[in-house]
Amino acid sequence: FLGGLLELKRINIYGNRLTGTIPVAL
Repeated sequence: FLGGLLELKRINIYGNRLTGTIPVAL
């Protein structure tokens, strides 16, 4: 479960870097 959260956060960081917007905090 924790691994899934880490993956989501990592995806959010990459998404933020690509789109230039603030990543969604889960």
